[in-house]
Amino acid sequence: MASLFSVSLFAKTIHIEKLSQVPEGVDSNSLYLLLQETAREHGLKLVEAADQAEEIFRVKVMKLGETYIVSAQKMKNDTILHSTKLKARQAEELDEVLSRVFRALNRNVAAKDDALISDLTEDEVTIGSRRKLSRDGATFGAGLSVMNNLGVEDIGWYFYFGKAWAAGPIYLGYRFNFGFDNIKSNMNPTDRNWAWFSDLSLSVSSYLSQSDTSPFIMGEFGYSLARHALLQSTSGGMLTAIGAGVGLFRTYDIHVQVGLRFSAIFQTVFSQTPYPLESHPKKQFNFS
Repeated sequence: MASLFSVSLFAKTIHIEKLSQVPEGVDSNSLYLLLQETAREHGLKLVEAADQAEEIFRVKVMKLGETYIVSAQKMKNDTILHSTKLKARQAEELDEVLSRVFRALNRNVAAKDDALISDLTEDEVTIGSRRKLSRDGATFGAGLSVMNNLGVEDIGWYFYFGKAWAAGPIYLGYRFNFGFDNIKSNMNPTDRNWAWFSDLSLSVSSYLSQSDTSPFIMGEFGYSLARHALLQSTSGGMLTAIGAGVGLFRTYDIHVQVGLRFSAIFQTVFSQTPYPLESHPKKQFNFS
């Protein structure tokens, strides 16, 4: 009970003005109730009297041609603290647009820069902003790799490419991974013995939030081949891999991931178990 009381006690008090103008065919009462519900979702305390509120939110909905424009202002003592606006291509998007505009006012950011995967508008998806909903895409990446139990001890290189299918915040796909490193001969520095580690695997990754920048986790299962630099022998077996990192620009055409991946062959080969650790940035290109 103490924690609930403290949240209510220190919540910011706001007053939402009645919508002064709405386009024909749009129910102003429904939009006003939506604004009130959104305010409560953000932990704000609503008051009826404007002079009792810390801040006043003023929202207008206009229609130009077939496009709805939602503009909003946050005010205090007749001073505009923050303002923002966003377009809706159709009336059915007004609930999502109003929610985004209100969220942007509360965070003091521009609504167009505060998109989540779940509330991109048709205008953003189709009109030159490069924002896209989650779709299928090709992936590729490169980075540094540390190979263990393959006769090399320094840092090598790692590359991969594959294909991903989007299912909300979860991506399913396949990947081909290849890492390599080498050691120099003490007798002849120009001679190099190469170690490499490659695998073909099925992968699943999941974002942990709907925001444009989100942490993610991933796992893979497949088959791997590895070459030991000192033994100059190749062997392989079933492989599993796990990874984690941060995804960037998720609402745009190109998604970028930065993270770490750990993979290992199930059984012992070369009397040891090879397992590389990779660090990489990844790009995903989405296709219509």
